[in-house]
Amino acid sequence: MSTLLDDVLAAAGDADRWAELTELSVTLDVGGGMWASMGQEGVLAGTHPTVRTREQRVSFAPFGDPNTHGVYTPGLVRLTRTDGTPIAGFVLPTRRRVVPRDPADGTTPDGPVLASIDIADITAR
Repeated sequence: MSTLLDDVLAAAGDADRWAELTELSVTLDVGGGMWASMGQEGVLAGTHPTVRTREQRVSFAPFGDPNTHGVYTPGLVRLTRTDGTPIAGFVLPTRRRVVPRDPADGTTPDGPVLASIDIADITAR
């Protein structure tokens, strides 16, 4: 007798094929009132999340701005520019900031960058 898991694995290429998989990427369009209420309408429109299968890590590119990349890991959520320059981040579970606040780029407690980092945390969990 086969189980549901056996059926799903067989339909998707069997367990050996899934054991080879290291990353999974999709195109994602997420909208709605929650993002708009945070001043972040469109932040997840046309983003490409990539999930690693061997570690708990999700990245989003682009993340809102076309030059911004978001990454979630169990210990850190961060936003960077596509060239790797850090924008903002916080350490989990305390949410301690790892990039100093800068009102000029929106990294204030109620600024758009930190609202974006909250979205990275919410969507990746």
